[in-house]
Amino acid sequence: LPIINEQLKDFKEDKNLVMYCTGGIRCEKASAYFKHQGFKNVFQLEGGIINYAKQIKEEGLESKFIGKNFVFDHRLGERITDDIVSQCHQCGKPCDNHTNCLNDGCHLLFIQCDECKAAMENCCSTECLEITHLPLAEQVKLRRGKQVGNKVFRKGKSENLKFKHSGELSDKPLAVAEKTKDIRQKIKVKKVLLGKAEHYYVKAQVGLFVIENQELNVGDSILISGPTTGNQELVLEKMFVNGTESSSAKVGDKVTFEVPFRVRLSDKLFKIIS
Repeated sequence: LPIINEQLKDFKEDKNLVMYCTGGIRCEKASAYFKHQGFKNVFQLEGGIINYAKQIKEEGLESKFIGKNFVFDHRLGERITDDIVSQCHQCGKPCDNHTNCLNDGCHLLFIQCDECKAAMENCCSTECLEITHLPLAEQVKLRRGKQVGNKVFRKGKSENLKFKHSGELSDKPLAVAEKTKDIRQKIKVKKVLLGKAEHYYVKAQVGLFVIENQELNVGDSILISGPTTGNQELVLEKMFVNGTESSSAKVGDKVTFEVPFRVRLSDKLFKIIS
């Protein structure tokens, strides 16, 4: 932000400053910063690209945003259009799939195609690949006392990611994403709304839900759905009802159970009916 502030310091009175981000939260903070710095005309895309994509779909409008929208959950991306506007950082093939380096001492976020992912085993470099093959105790020993941020910065300049900073990309899409076959486009999932999310315990990976309709039982197939979370299906193997382990929950109960992905307050809980 300070860099942009310096670059536009002579245009604070007469230029429009327009911002957008994934869900609008970072733009809220950035717009406050720029207004504090003296910019008069500061605008932001309310709700970010997530809300924008939802609105244009509902109204049947053409998207001005092309490609994938980066999201901060396990998906790492939500496709808005079929255009691919980036390339694999390792081989240069048109690709827009993000990967976190498998090496716990690195976790560099970069773009990696399926072929490189298989060859490099989700790693950003041969150095990281070799480290992941070491015993866990040795990996921990290597990380001890080192600042991960410095390692990541150095790896970002690595020759292994030679296509990460390869100049300006074309203003036209590099490729078109393949259509995924989804049987659920033909066979709609029958489901009934059970309740809504109330909290997510990150460290424990446990979601808290309030039951507002019908009953929930251990063994049920459930669907957790939301604008950012997407549609995630699970089979309920164990749950706690009002703090006590139980096999069933009724309307008004608060239930907790393990969820291997982040749950948001906007998420709804459904029971899948076979």
